Amino acid sequence: MGYIQNKNGENDLKKAFLEFTKLAENGCVPCGIEGGHNDGWGVTIFKNSGDFYFRSPLPVEENIDKFLNDNEKEFENDSHAIAHLRKATSGKVCLENTHPFFHEGLYFEHNGSIHAFNHTKFTDDREGRVGGTDSETFFLRVVDRVKEKGSINEASLDVIKNALQEEIEEIKKVSTWTSLTCFIASKEGIVL
Repeated sequence: MGYIQNKNGENDLKKAFLEFTKLAENGCVPCGIEGGHNDGWGVTIFKNSGDFYFRSPLPVEENIDKFLNDNEKEFENDSHAIAHLRKATSGKVCLENTHPFFHEGLYFEHNGSIHAFNHTKFTDDREGRVGGTDSETFFLRVVDRVKEKGSINEASLDVIKNALQEEIEEIKKVSTWTSLTCFIASKEGIVL
């Protein structure tokens, strides 16, 4: 889920987030895979006062009430946010494999699976990788492309978008995939 505060300044992030979490039970998955997205969840909220970042490997319904009670203030004065419900297809269910991933001010989430062909650059381990998913590798390859153009912390949304598009084109050349749908967020905004 990607969220940008509406132009009237009304804050409806909490409402959008609660509607989004309903997908944990009935969200779409490819044929032949058990339904739902109960293999972890996470959220990043950008505010003038800084970023709020939370991930859990538990199904969202197991800790959503406590999360909302403990973090009520985080849903105030936001500018944009991303949230993800995981359906594990690559890598075990654990915190390290739960989206959104974070690296130097960038947050990333991806839906789908990337099946890299053997002996391609995509399958190499990436510096900074802590989990074992295709999605994290996808993200870190985009990070590499952003770094080639300068500092991540100073990267514009256009630089991030171009790096993402370059990586998507590379994946299309060397891999098969079910989806390359993703969000990358920074303090400047969201790229999809």
